[in-house]
Amino acid sequence: MLFDIFSKEEKNNETPLKIYIKNCNKYRGDDVFVTIWNDLDTDSFTGDTFAEMTYAYTRRTIAAFLYLQGHFNAEEIGYQQEVFQAFQHRTNASYDFQEATAAASIDFLIEYSTWFTKERIQSAVGAVIGGQVVDNKSMGIFHSADTIMNMVANIASQQG
Repeated sequence: MLFDIFSKEEKNNETPLKIYIKNCNKYRGDDVFVTIWNDLDTDSFTGDTFAEMTYAYTRRTIAAFLYLQGHFNAEEIGYQQEVFQAFQHRTNASYDFQEATAAASIDFLIEYSTWFTKERIQSAVGAVIGGQVVDNKSMGIFHSADTIMNMVANIASQQG
């Protein structure tokens, strides 16, 4: 309808990432972190700064969980942080924009699993980016998604 066009403009074209990643709600019980990472292998949102920054938050979040599992080592997580920062520099770096895209990232992740919460994501990403977690991959340690989800849920509940 005509009025829908105006309401979208008022929201600064905050296109949800799920518009670009069509299979985001098709998680079937495999490793949720690997599933999401594989689904993020797209650049169809190029030119949509809101979707780009939402993607960057989502990518960094899932990279942190993959690091906790043992899929990524310290060097690889460092690279993921550099990619995230490059997106920040290319897009609007205002506080409100960053908050909106971070929230949109959580909304996107909830399409896969309601397990994702702001507190759990902040706990995991903060620990990984802050260097507070051992490099499981370099030590030859691998954890299942369920193990990481339980661990992060427990830590986040203690922090909250």
